[in-house]
Amino acid sequence: MSASADHKVQAASLYAVCFNVRVLQRDNQMAAAKQWVDDDIGYENWLSAHQSGFMANMSKRPHSNYFVIHRSTHKLPDRSNPATRNPRTGNRYSKVTAETLTELVDWARRTVPALHHLSAQNFCDVCAPADALPVESPPTASPEEYITGADRIRACGTVKKPMGVVVPRSSTGTSTVFFRDPSVRAWVLQRAVGHCELCGNPAPFLTDDQEPFLESHHLITLSAGGPDTPDNAAAVCPNCHRNLHHGIDRDDLRERLSRTVVQKEAPR
Repeated sequence: MSASADHKVQAASLYAVCFNVRVLQRDNQMAAAKQWVDDDIGYENWLSAHQSGFMANMSKRPHSNYFVIHRSTHKLPDRSNPATRNPRTGNRYSKVTAETLTELVDWARRTVPALHHLSAQNFCDVCAPADALPVESPPTASPEEYITGADRIRACGTVKKPMGVVVPRSSTGTSTVFFRDPSVRAWVLQRAVGHCELCGNPAPFLTDDQEPFLESHHLITLSAGGPDTPDNAAAVCPNCHRNLHHGIDRDDLRERLSRTVVQKEAPR
């Protein structure tokens, strides 16, 4: 065999190896992403085992009209048919999961050609799966941003205890408003586990995101110089919140709530 022919054989062999490697890489990526159909137990077990993974909410037959990516820690509302078998991966819906965002996006592009170019509407704006860095929600004077910021933090998984702010910043106009740290609210909601930290009863209702509705209360109000920190904050039901501010026995209630928070925040 001539040197030229030998070179061509080597080149062809190298091309075949490279092609097979690319096919294997593609197949591995496809295998890494899994679609869950009529298998809520398997899907939920996967979520529990992959706290840093990703999932997409979509129709049972994947198409571009409904494909939204979330972090695996984001607890999604179930509006399909909760009373039916496999409500999360059954009926008209399914889920697809992957350990990395790249694997999930690759699956979408290969499975649904129309999803080759994903847009902002394909990514949850609460848990922000496209952000590589941890979600940050700085202190805010807006009540809406305070709540949504805390929701965003909780959607990213277990909340680490924040430092909070010892001397919260304030802004004075027609009235004085304080900048509150959403991470403190996220922490106390996690600490409360869906129950009012004063009366101990379950939250009176669920939000649209199927989260127990509780309000944030500062034991020493910010206007009285209280810090915006976990040991000065509590999660309480709306009725107890009003009672803490306006009830005839509010001083006793505040003392009782303070003891509960001290006990919960004590080092273990």
